[in-house]
Amino acid sequence: MLPGHGSGPPAGRRAPWLGVAIQNAGQGNEKESARRWMDAHPDVVARMAPVTG
Repeated sequence: MLPGHGSGPPAGRRAPWLGVAIQNAGQGNEKESARRWMDAHPDVVARMAPVTG
């Protein structure tokens, strides 16, 4: 595995990764779980898809 490409969040991060939240939601609840996670972690979402202009 490449450094920095682990399956979990960087050291010191408390928020679970989006993928973990989706998996924990169970089948049929993925979309709603992703929405809740993104609403709860706007800072992470901004870093994942920065808007420049």
